[in-house]
Amino acid sequence: MTKNSISNLREKMKELDINKSEPYTNKHIKNKLRERYEDNICISECDGYNDLVTMREKTSTILRSYFQRKDGNDDFQKWAIIETAAMLIKSEIKTCTSCVTDTNPSTTELLGDAPYKFLPESLWLFLDLIIVGDKNHTKVSSIGQALIQATRPRMVLVPLQVGLGVQLYHLFRSEFLLSTLATMGFCVSYKEVKRFKKNAASFVSQNFLDDILDKNERLIMFAGDNVDHNLVTLDGHGTFHGMGIIAATTPGVKLNSEVKRCKVTDLDILNKSRIPIVNYRPSSQAHKEILFEDVPKFPGIIVKNIDVLWELSLNLTKPTPNWQKLMHTLHSGSNYPGKSTVTFLPMIDMYSGDRSCILSTFTFTSTFVP
Repeated sequence: MTKNSISNLREKMKELDINKSEPYTNKHIKNKLRERYEDNICISECDGYNDLVTMREKTSTILRSYFQRKDGNDDFQKWAIIETAAMLIKSEIKTCTSCVTDTNPSTTELLGDAPYKFLPESLWLFLDLIIVGDKNHTKVSSIGQALIQATRPRMVLVPLQVGLGVQLYHLFRSEFLLSTLATMGFCVSYKEVKRFKKNAASFVSQNFLDDILDKNERLIMFAGDNVDHNLVTLDGHGTFHGMGIIAATTPGVKLNSEVKRCKVTDLDILNKSRIPIVNYRPSSQAHKEILFEDVPKFPGIIVKNIDVLWELSLNLTKPTPNWQKLMHTLHSGSNYPGKSTVTFLPMIDMYSGDRSCILSTFTFTSTFVP
């Protein structure tokens, strides 16, 4: 249990009570602390974790302490100025940076000027004066976020360190590398990266349902194909043959990229990403009548002649247009639906040619049809 957590404070109250009565609840303690200290206290709340409490120092208090010890020789004044500046920056870090929530940093916090704007004003001004170079924003952002993470290790989860940890794990799969960099303060721990990946795997199907299926007037096309991994191994074990499924949505939608940050077990991931297996029984389905709707007719140009037109254009025009250029020319001025969105769905751990696997794929995708 963390020393500066609400639960720890409640246990201390229980120990100091002579009558050994039941102390306040955690919620009531937090309300009392906010009522007493107002803006001077910061409580970090996160689902599944202990609520953490830290105190903030106001700028006026820090400057008053500096002027009280201002007198002295030059070395003493120099150290007093440095210590006061450090306390001012630390106070602004505690005040401006948002605490850890139940959601991991999003990808938008890693792009453009977002990492630079994540820093408090005093911190980026301090680092901008020290670090030299034409393109020092990247260095200022990374070093500044590392300082924020080191200042508040249990209260803040900075975006750049999460992104770096996930990227390194994706490329090298090395626990030693992540643990070494985390010890040096350059990225999040290996445990935090594993938690991120479990949450990402757990919520992919739910995000698909929330972001795509609830939208009207969209065409969803499903595609399934074999997925093979480690086809040839020395002992013949560790191979994977399965069915991979994707969903292409037209026009495209902006997917919810928020990845929750909570405790997820392997069983939770399995239950949320499992596709029900339907056993294929020919005798029970041989005489069933299957009806298909009519294929929609495309207005305007005849689709089957597009290939012939493109083949003729290879000999008549220079430079030769590719297929993409041809489609742009044919549909110029028309109502273009926009770029499609491709979503990866859970895999089926079965041989893709197995009839039960094929039937399970069709049954799973048919559940999304309104």
